[in-house]
Amino acid sequence: YYLNLPQGTPQYAIYELNIQDSSSAPTVYSGPTPSGNSNLAAVYFSPNKDRFIIFSNTDTRHYLYWVNSTLQSANRISGTGSVMSASPLAATTITNVQTRSMTIFLYYMDVNTLLNRIVGKVTDNEIHWYANQVVEA
Repeated sequence: YYLNLPQGTPQYAIYELNIQDSSSAPTVYSGPTPSGNSNLAAVYFSPNKDRFIIFSNTDTRHYLYWVNSTLQSANRISGTGSVMSASPLAATTITNVQTRSMTIFLYYMDVNTLLNRIVGKVTDNEIHWYANQVVEA
């Protein structure tokens, strides 16, 4: 996954590159429009489920967003209204095979340069976010 400014457009787009051979072309997600200061984190639920892409948009808004790779519509992650411009993003997951669910731990820096963590639960191709908190040293 990477960001690129498509030729002839004023907005950045998210690209997905699945390398299968030398002629593989990237998929462009036209729905979400990250900023030039955006960073990305990608999460896979399972091979037969949608992929979730998390990105920041801090040029005009200091929020994190997630997008379902099939629907391509961006959803704001509530409780993340103070994301630092160009904040790095890191995501790790725990999958529960029995319940067919996944927990996402997403880390980012806030405008006070404090490390934050927000937890999300993935069920039925949706992410429900809760427990946003500052990570103590």
